[in-house]
Formats: sequence, C-alpha cells, structure tokens
Amino acid sequence: MEKNIASLGYSLRPPELGSGKANVLRGLSPLVSKWLVPDFTTFRVSEWKENPTVILDRITGVFHETLAVRSSTDLEDSKTGSFAGVFDTILNVDASNPAEIVDAVEKVILGYKKAARLSSLENQEIILQEMVTSVSLR
Repeated sequence: MEKNIASLGYSLRPPELGSGKANVLRGLSPLVSKWLVPDFTTFRVSEWKENPTVILDRITGVFHETLAVRSSTDLEDSKTGSFAGVFDTILNVDASNPAEIVDAVEKVILGYKKAARLSSLENQEIILQEMVTSVSLR
C-alpha cells in the first residue's frame, strides 16, 4: 500500500482528467512521506454506464480487501463550497464481491442525482479506495 493504484498503472483513466476529491487524492499521493494514502482508482459515471464489466474485472483483479466507494464531483472541494457530507460514501464493500461493488457504485450515482440534481452525471467520478481499519499515530 505504498503507492496508489493510479501510480501502479492500474488507473482506469488518465489522472489529469479528474475532479474534486479524486484530484486531491491524486495530488497528495506522490507528495506524502509521513503517511500513506490508501490505494485507490477512479472512473467516470459514463465509463461505468458504457462497460461496467471491464471496470469490475479490473477492480476485482487489483483490490483484495474491503473498499470504500466514494463520490468525487467537481462540486466537492471547490473554492465556492466543500459539499462535505452531501454526497455518498459506501463503506465496507467486499472487493471480491462484484454484486456488492455494483450496488455501492449505483448508490453513489443515485446520490449524485438526489443531492445535486446534476444535469449531467457523465463526467462525475467514483473513487474506489481501500478501507483503513485502524490508524496508529507515532
């Protein structure tokens, strides 16, 4: 867990195409030395709608632990507002269970529709990130 999945070549799309929380995670990962950013990957809602099977295959091939399925929209972490707590994060998703992953991703997408009433969901991102189960401070 020393590098994020994007830096290992498993990103589902180029990092320069991100938004919101996903960009923050991508930017922090190579800069930190005192703590680790849990492994993650991202994809756009449009990519999910086009071919969820390809995305699921990559996720189940790379991740083997419990996941957090998180929102990442350009409305989050912006200069005009944080939108903290407005969008969904689904915790404790079994990375080896495609049905659980599908359910969690669909809940995050539905959360975009409900919370923001976004006119276009296509460019919104989803983050799949390894869950952190315990943290020790030294």
